[in-house]
Amino acid sequence: MTRQAGSRWDARTRAGVVPSLGFFGAKNVDRLEVSLPPDVTQLRLSLPRSVVDVLELKVIELVRGTKVLPVPGPAVKAKASSRAKKRLPDDAAPLTQRTPVTTQREAGPWWQVTFVEPLGATTMRLYNRRDGLGRRSRTLLVRGRSGPDAPWQMLRSLQVDDLRELLAVLEARTGETLQPPAPRLLRARWARRTHARVVARVLEIATDGGLRGATREELRLLLALVPSVAPARGPALTDDEAHLLAALLVAQRAVVPGTATSIRSFGLVLPDRAALRRLDQDVNRFAQLAGLPPHAITRHGLSELGALRTDASGHLDLVERVGDVFTELGHPLVLAYGTLLGAVREGDFLQHDDDIDLLFRLDAADAAAARQPLDALKAQLRSRGFGIWTNPTGLNFHVVDRATRRHVDVFPYLVDGDTATLHMASMKLAPMRLDVLEPHGRRDLLGRSVPVPHLPEQFLEERYGSGWGVEDPYYDWTWPLSS
Repeated sequence: MTRQAGSRWDARTRAGVVPSLGFFGAKNVDRLEVSLPPDVTQLRLSLPRSVVDVLELKVIELVRGTKVLPVPGPAVKAKASSRAKKRLPDDAAPLTQRTPVTTQREAGPWWQVTFVEPLGATTMRLYNRRDGLGRRSRTLLVRGRSGPDAPWQMLRSLQVDDLRELLAVLEARTGETLQPPAPRLLRARWARRTHARVVARVLEIATDGGLRGATREELRLLLALVPSVAPARGPALTDDEAHLLAALLVAQRAVVPGTATSIRSFGLVLPDRAALRRLDQDVNRFAQLAGLPPHAITRHGLSELGALRTDASGHLDLVERVGDVFTELGHPLVLAYGTLLGAVREGDFLQHDDDIDLLFRLDAADAAAARQPLDALKAQLRSRGFGIWTNPTGLNFHVVDRATRRHVDVFPYLVDGDTATLHMASMKLAPMRLDVLEPHGRRDLLGRSVPVPHLPEQFLEERYGSGWGVEDPYYDWTWPLSS
């Protein structure tokens, strides 16, 4: 992109051609990676001073080669322009404890870290919010410097660098060089037409299998062609945009097998069940073209359709193994949520489900009181060889079989007297009578005796309502769906 051509890419022209410029997601497949100079001593993440918004990132990782580096507290000092309510008072926590960065809404918010001890990091990985509000970070600026008196060096400007790299990808893939016209009055019409033409061309390439060799970074850049916010008039997505979104999500599954993808980032342009059903059909069309098995859209993203059913024996083996350990530790498990729903309603795992949900008792008055015993329980599980993934916004965590990479999602129900408190609709904590859960019972699932709550049907009615017996793969969806 020449300097003259670059000056023509004003903000409105960029938005017209590349509506989601600066997109990066919450998954390994579409995280943002920023190369670091070898002698970097300070890093600063910010939005431009002209932008009034919240600086918000889910996770920050420092990496040497491909290894994520642990960051001890004494090794870094951090500060921020402001701190959102309910965030830890330690500004270094995003690196030392993997908590989110969240400032207040302000002009040019920033977060900055100084390395007291050299860590030898070569790359910084940034993970965005999982939902549509991740668009707040699309003007992100990343700067670094090699000493307190050294000048700041721009390491990444998403609006500038992503545009330059995306144009190079489009030229390589389509053979077309994009250059806005010099007269400003002509650019809006040019941008609309160019966007439609480029989307159609990339979709044609994807349909012909031309994205099979695309890298993870190329796919991240190409997703910027898909709007993530609906226009004031007309459909949220054109047909070609909807098809391209499906093609790129499937291509991500091919590049990083098993990734759930960041489908939630586009929730605002998938407003209802009809849009999800169309996306589901498109996903499976492109999956077939790519030689992948049938897929399903789930709350977590994309997964193989019926993945739990295909590997039912292996997952039930893990349920038994983890259940034995939890019983030994004084916390017997029972099936819950979608896993219980499948067992009771269908005698099988749900076809659209992609993980195992289990509940265990924890004597604690509230979430704050549960933190310490939960941490102790996770430590005991790690000592027995399991991997642990903790949900930063909930009480649940994954127990991972390191050998097979299968996992179960375990949720505590907090007991205080004759009432239990547990995650219910939209992951909000809500009360339930303890006698619905205890004493635990047993049910048959695919020829195995599995533990269930005392009154499983009543549990399902309280969780899913009176219609729990009717299949709805989009019930309690991860973003609001219109009628």
